[in-house]
Amino acid sequence: MRHTLAWRMVIVWVALAVTTVPVAFAAGGADVQTWQLVSPEGVVVVEPVEANPHPTTLEGRTIALFWNGKHNGDLFLTRVGELLMEQVEGVEIIRIWENHPETAGISGSVDKSKAKAAIVAGYKPDLVIASQCD
Repeated sequence: MRHTLAWRMVIVWVALAVTTVPVAFAAGGADVQTWQLVSPEGVVVVEPVEANPHPTTLEGRTIALFWNGKHNGDLFLTRVGELLMEQVEGVEIIRIWENHPETAGISGSVDKSKAKAAIVAGYKPDLVIASQCD
């Protein structure tokens, strides 16, 4: 407890020094120091995208299930596929990870992500359902 109190006192003294010293210099006629706050996050430009229209029905559609390899995500997607086959007439379910096991894992780069997207697009699905399972 004694160390915690000592550290709190140090923090208070540093805070006082940082906040009062510039004011003291400004009051004495010295040049006023100006600061500019810069965010370390950088600037992110988000451009608008047009979403695909939602299908009016899933009947007769092809649905790709995409799993990224995280624990139990495949079980979740398998159950989703089973429910869709039970409830939607003529739906085709494709489990991408069964046909392409290399897609079940974290990409790690833009090029690998694009390669995975190309594999999924190759099936020409009407809809893709993905499970991240974090």
